Amino acid sequence: ATMQHQQQEERWMVAGDTEPSEKLLADEEEEEEVEEEEEKKSELSLDDDDDDAVSDYEDAAERSESERVERAQLVRGELIYMVRVALNDAAGGYMRKPLSELNKDAARFQKDGDDMSAVAAYAKLFSKVAKNRLTHPELHVCHCNRASAYLNLELYEEALWDAMRSMQLAEKVLERNKSAFDTYIRAHAKKGWALLGLGNFRAAQATFDKGLKLDPFNEDLKEGLEEAQQRILEDILNGNAMTRIALPKSEDHEAKQKITMQPYSTPLHKIRTEDMLPFQLLTPFQAENDYHIKDTYNYMTVQADMRMPKRHFSYLEDTYRHECYQQALGKAIGQISAEDKDCRVLNLGSGSGLYAMMCLKAGAHHVTCAERWLYLAMSSKELLLSNGFNDEEVKVVYKRPTDLAMLKDVPIVCNLLLCDILDDGLLTSGLIPAVRHALNNLMIDKPIVIPCSATVYVQVGELRTKHVCGFDMSVMNRHRWMPAFGRDAEHCDLLGEEEEASSTFIPLSSPLEVWQFDMLTPPEEGSQKSLDIHFSRSGVFNAVRFWYVLHLYDDVYISSGPETASDSENVCKSLRPAIQYLKGQIRVEDGDVMPLVAMHNTVRMSFDVEDAEYVSLARADASFPMDQFSFLNDVHRNEAYYGAIERVIAKMKKEGMEVHALDMGSGSGLLSMMAAGCGSDSVVAAEKHDGLCNTARHVIAQNGLSGKISVVNSNLEQLERGKDVRMKGANLVVADLFDCGFLGENFMPLLEKAKRTVLQSDYRVVPAAASVYCMGIEALTSDVQGFDFSLFNKHRWDKKYEKVDLDSFPMKQLTKRKKVFEFHFGGQGKEGRDGSRQKVLKLDVIEPGRLNAIVFWFDLHLDEEETISSAPFEWSGGEGSHHWGQAIQYLERDVDIGPPKKVTILCKREFNQFKFSLKQGVGSAVGKSPWKVEWGGGSSVENPHYQRVHY
Repeated sequence: ATMQHQQQEERWMVAGDTEPSEKLLADEEEEEEVEEEEEKKSELSLDDDDDDAVSDYEDAAERSESERVERAQLVRGELIYMVRVALNDAAGGYMRKPLSELNKDAARFQKDGDDMSAVAAYAKLFSKVAKNRLTHPELHVCHCNRASAYLNLELYEEALWDAMRSMQLAEKVLERNKSAFDTYIRAHAKKGWALLGLGNFRAAQATFDKGLKLDPFNEDLKEGLEEAQQRILEDILNGNAMTRIALPKSEDHEAKQKITMQPYSTPLHKIRTEDMLPFQLLTPFQAENDYHIKDTYNYMTVQADMRMPKRHFSYLEDTYRHECYQQALGKAIGQISAEDKDCRVLNLGSGSGLYAMMCLKAGAHHVTCAERWLYLAMSSKELLLSNGFNDEEVKVVYKRPTDLAMLKDVPIVCNLLLCDILDDGLLTSGLIPAVRHALNNLMIDKPIVIPCSATVYVQVGELRTKHVCGFDMSVMNRHRWMPAFGRDAEHCDLLGEEEEASSTFIPLSSPLEVWQFDMLTPPEEGSQKSLDIHFSRSGVFNAVRFWYVLHLYDDVYISSGPETASDSENVCKSLRPAIQYLKGQIRVEDGDVMPLVAMHNTVRMSFDVEDAEYVSLARADASFPMDQFSFLNDVHRNEAYYGAIERVIAKMKKEGMEVHALDMGSGSGLLSMMAAGCGSDSVVAAEKHDGLCNTARHVIAQNGLSGKISVVNSNLEQLERGKDVRMKGANLVVADLFDCGFLGENFMPLLEKAKRTVLQSDYRVVPAAASVYCMGIEALTSDVQGFDFSLFNKHRWDKKYEKVDLDSFPMKQLTKRKKVFEFHFGGQGKEGRDGSRQKVLKLDVIEPGRLNAIVFWFDLHLDEEETISSAPFEWSGGEGSHHWGQAIQYLERDVDIGPPKKVTILCKREFNQFKFSLKQGVGSAVGKSPWKVEWGGGSSVENPHYQRVHY
């Protein structure tokens, strides 16, 4: 017993502890019990001939681990003996030596590759420190070096302890000893490798990530991250490393969901629960007055007021939807009139008043329009009057539908309820509460309700990015997350046929009916049900697609289903299926059955899996730029960039140059990997979004290119030689820092800054140059179902340009296209470098019309051989659409033009945008939205709408 106790003390000295730990003894007892249980289990398994659940891979892994443990025990035994011998010489030997000399002895052994002797030498050093209660500012270096020796000996537990101790000591002295930073970074690497050796791959990955955030160029950390990624992938492929999430306990549900139970000034992302829908909803009055969220609620109300009129244009362009409603309203009003009754309509969510006009035209006696959004309500009143409808026929009320009062707002009970409060999620705009309030307070018994009912369907599927240009981009899928739901069409564009299987929503089951809402008896409270999903295809389940079919009246139906993505004219274009992501990715096989929990709380639907094993969990990051998936889906753009980068690097190599690339705004790291794969000697991927940086490191590690690529989390303006980029600088720039208007991402100023700070004089750029084109168009809404809507065009104008898709945007081309600017990014261009430019353009008129907007796009000349364009399909050379789209800027003055004359346009480049205008004095001023009209000399006499929005 005495000898065992002495050996245990020596083991503590080997591990760096100076006195026994009760926890360590308890852990050893637990380990012995676990070993006994495992032995019993193994005996039982030998008796069971039918138990073959353990795969060959798992058997091999277990054998390998047991062999490692055996070897480690033997090495520990030898170390204990060597340490005992070394420490027996305490009186006459090492206790008299200074710590520096003891450290030199250990370092010499380590340099010679004698790790056992090095550990014994370090034991002397730490023994002296402990016995004499000494301290030294460089002890963190000793712990880090001993961790290296332990790693070489495969003693991962001891290496982990030393690495963590080194990190602790180095962190304490970082402020006064800058040299400790190098040791701090090395200790991260040692800790990561020790965790890898212990089989804790995800913890190792997190450790390497943390280290790379501090030093993105450390080769040991990059190599470790690659190894961790590979080990995690192997585990997943063999059915291990799954994560299980369960829904919260029902007894805690009510207390957890109440918003007002949160502390003061709680951030909204804390208020919104992750697991389930809110149990208790706030009324609008409570939201306006609850001190936790009233400021945010009021801000969002003003923002929605501003955005709704612009969004309403796409609604006005949905001819099929209007025809269906017109047909349903005609039948309903005809039925009421046939009963010799006056038709009195309550129109909830009247928008611009279109359906109110349809009702009056069909024979309605009176219409009360209720509109929640201020500027839509104002436009509704203006348009009704301009189309000849007077105050005796129609009343417009600016109020929430749930706040409407009898007599005060609605002059008489109504017998036709028209509710057009719809969105992709059906319930999210408040359809159910609005209908319920109207039926209880403002309608006759058993009125006609349009729509009569809504049937909701759900379909599970896979929506993932896999390989792009031969690179594995699957790590990006962990960012497929949204707080609520998104539009299906946003995830299914820019696809080539060869990429369809990896970039679009792939159904894994047949559609199932979830709910049917009868609008005559709307639900009073939320509902939850479980659906059995029968998978008809193998894949990775990570998304739910849902839509609905509206029964308007009689035999009139409209749907927001998947067919709305087609080019057919007989589908609803303003409503699309909704996509909701799960909390992670679940591997499923054909024939599997899985319960799907469907919930709604009358204002939102949600779908979840009750209990499942996730291959990986989604990262809930609301700031993550989702347009990265559009970049990856842009097949033609990616292939063009890859080819151009390959040619440029090959040319530089042929000239005898080393290639050191800088990826400006690297995003997912795709262009960086292209440069590395084409032979670049080194690549610096610079990205300012920290979450995207972390993901890019993982993507690069997944593809085995960490040795060449370093990801730097920094603003491009702050890059420095010797810190972020090698001291000699970079000589190749790759970038896609362009938006629909070309200048919006500030690529040109950033390139100029990089040229002065981190680029060599003979640098190359991909793309090498760019050309900007424009043309004049008429983009006006005039006739909608026979009604004049020209007054609504005032909501089009904005001082900033907007993104459009000219292939589907309703407009009339009035002029020929013309080149506006040409830019050369290699410093050889004709253009100067000041902050603004202007040109006078003479556009050839080809069609008569009213010129009120300029659309523009650009061609990127990647190199001498390849050019890609953001132009509409007609002028893109058959490339199809790219993720950039085109830009439209509405003019402050419009003018009637016609052939064969020319129209003069002034184009001015102001820093990060182009501004187009007519020649001074030409045309007439266009109407503007109320909050965009500036007048007055101070806050007391200023436009109140401008005040409301800006202050």
